[in-house]
Amino acid sequence: MVALPPRFLEKLDTIIDENLSNEDFSIEALCSQMNVSYHSVYRKIKEQTGLTPSRYVCAKRLQRAIYLLDNSEFSIQQIAYKVGFSTQAYFTRCFANEMGCPPTQYRKEIGVC
Repeated sequence: MVALPPRFLEKLDTIIDENLSNEDFSIEALCSQMNVSYHSVYRKIKEQTGLTPSRYVCAKRLQRAIYLLDNSEFSIQQIAYKVGFSTQAYFTRCFANEMGCPPTQYRKEIGVC
């Protein structure tokens, strides 16, 4: 596996962070902002992380959601929207698939599922 220059991942993460709450943020918009073709972005992200671009963006959203669950008093619904999920139900499903428990249980058990 070829390591990517840190600038690529830094730029990628910066763009994702700037658009995290935008539920309409697409991989095509990401590619446009990076001035790189879809296939190049897909290949580079997949090589570096093992994830598809969509899964990478979702993982970044869930990382931010975990931070907010641990460090804020926002409701689950507010957190879902702050990290770019279109509905609380979809957020809960994605969170549970990734973490092994729903966000309400995660918060109650202080980050332990």
